[in-house]
Amino acid sequence: MLGQKEAYNGIKDIPTNEEEEKALNAAHVFTVEFIKKFRGSIIEIFEYYCSSRKDTKSSVGSSEEDLKRVKLKYSHFSDYVQMYVPLYHEKDGDYYVSCVNGILGILMACGGMLLISLAEKHAFRVGIDVGIGVNIEENEVYGPALFNAYLLESRISQYPRIVVGDTLIDYLSKLKQGERQFASQETIDIEACKLIGTKCLNMISIDGDGIPIVDYLGAEFIKLYKTFPGDLFNEVYEKAKQYVENEYRIHKEKRNIKLALRYERLSNYFKSRPIDS
Repeated sequence: MLGQKEAYNGIKDIPTNEEEEKALNAAHVFTVEFIKKFRGSIIEIFEYYCSSRKDTKSSVGSSEEDLKRVKLKYSHFSDYVQMYVPLYHEKDGDYYVSCVNGILGILMACGGMLLISLAEKHAFRVGIDVGIGVNIEENEVYGPALFNAYLLESRISQYPRIVVGDTLIDYLSKLKQGERQFASQETIDIEACKLIGTKCLNMISIDGDGIPIVDYLGAEFIKLYKTFPGDLFNEVYEKAKQYVENEYRIHKEKRNIKLALRYERLSNYFKSRPIDS
């Protein structure tokens, strides 16, 4: 999450007057209340996407429970959230597509949540990749998988966007090509993995600096957004776009080079993806 530290600027002690109390309450709403909401919402979005995959369900010939069997694990500390799904196939008889469905869920949850957060005047960065990891706690992974994602978020993303690692791109490409994931994998399962792998790749685009990102205003996401009731998507989109433009204008006027450039790049992304109301 971005801007959390700045929200507490000037707040150093327990309020002693009404003005200081209002400042603390405002900071609390902007930080603590939003982070609590964020943690719950992104999990809800993930679970919704993973349990409503009708196209995948019909393709693999499995029950809805097969697709829901995605082992999402997550932990959080302060303004940091870690989400991951194990891709190791544990036993015969399970469809591997359940693992791949977890990747789709994470891409969709992060993309949808970024748009919603911007509409609520909050921004965040994400790094997503595939790698080796070990559970050091029940819901906490440690190892190259974590390091890769953290590197993408902290050093590569640079502005509010969802950066995707090359290892994940390679993994999805192999799924799209129908590469067998284990010796006894059934053909119907391979075909379902190809379907989701292709869908995931369609949700990723190359940003202006050559970095792969989740294209949360791209065609794959728009198809989903258009299923929302009434004008909900258009309202969220317009609020997010307006927030980005306002942040760019404010930081430009203040000559805050770092933030002005950050929101200029985000504004350019919105401009490159015009939405028909």
